[in-house]
Formats: sequence, structure tokens, C-alpha cells
Amino acid sequence: KAIGARRRDVLTQFLLEAVMISLAGCLLGGFIADYFGIKRTVAAAFALTALVTFGLATQISRVGLTAVAPDFFFGSLIAHGLFFGVAYGSRNAIFMGMTNPAVAATQFTAFMGMTNLAISMGNYWQGLVAGRMGYAAALYLDAAIALLVIGLIPFLRAREVPAQRQLPVLVQAVPSPVVAGE
Repeated sequence: KAIGARRRDVLTQFLLEAVMISLAGCLLGGFIADYFGIKRTVAAAFALTALVTFGLATQISRVGLTAVAPDFFFGSLIAHGLFFGVAYGSRNAIFMGMTNPAVAATQFTAFMGMTNLAISMGNYWQGLVAGRMGYAAALYLDAAIALLVIGLIPFLRAREVPAQRQLPVLVQAVPSPVVAGE
């Protein structure tokens, strides 16, 4: 705003930056998941997201939302966006590993639809909690739920690959001996 930008311009730039940071996190998440494993990457990303969220909630509790230092506030948002992107990008690999190849497109679409529904519902309850109990309380609850999700990750199972069925051999062919002169 100091250079004459309108409020709408500042908000648009902030939104674009947030999307780019999350996109970078998605790409980074894929590379990290390939190296360290998908479930470890998702768990670490959720833990780091919870840590950043908890830190911001603590600052808001101590000094109030409007008194949080801008560097800390925006640094928290950037870190959260990056770690959320890592989790978002790599958790899709878990979903893909759970699908049946014959109907993978349908199952993956259902997974993504449920993910979008869960995000929308999360945004809704966060708004309710923030309105009734304050932003710090909403962020503390958000961090706690992220940690609970980590506890569910070990229970996610990849699809079972059916063993190759071998038909029983009813008759074995026995080669006859070769006799000279025949």
C-alpha cells in the first residue's frame, strides 16, 4: 500500500503468492516422498504444519491478532503454505496406491471429492470456532487435529495385488526316449 497499490491489488498479489508457495510445496512433496517414502513425508508435513500453526496460535494468544509482528505472521503463512503443499502433493500418491487399477479414475475422483468436502467443512468449522472462541483457539484445535491425522497414516493400506493363479497341472508330458534308427 505504501507505493500506491489498492487493497484489492495487495490481496490479489498475496493470493497469487500463496498459490505459488503451495504449488512449490506440492512439487517438493513429490520429490521428498520419492526419497523418504510417501507416508513419512505426509506425516512430517502434517507435523510441520501443526508446529507452525501452534506457533502462530501462541503468538496470537500472547499479544493479540493485530499485534503479531508482520514478519512472524507472514513467515508463518508462507511456511504453512509450503508444508501444506508438501502434504497435499504427496498424500495423493497414497490415494493412488489404494485404488483398483480397473476403476482407478472413479476411485481417485471420489477420494479427491471427499478431500475437497473435508477441506470445505474444515474451513467452515474454523470460521465458527474463530468467531466464537477466537483465532488462537481455532488454530490450536487445527494443530491438534493435524497431529491426530498423523496417527491414522499407518493404517492406510495399499491395494492388495492378487497373487497369480496357477492352474493345476493335471497331466504331465513325459518325453519319450529317442532310439537310434527310428
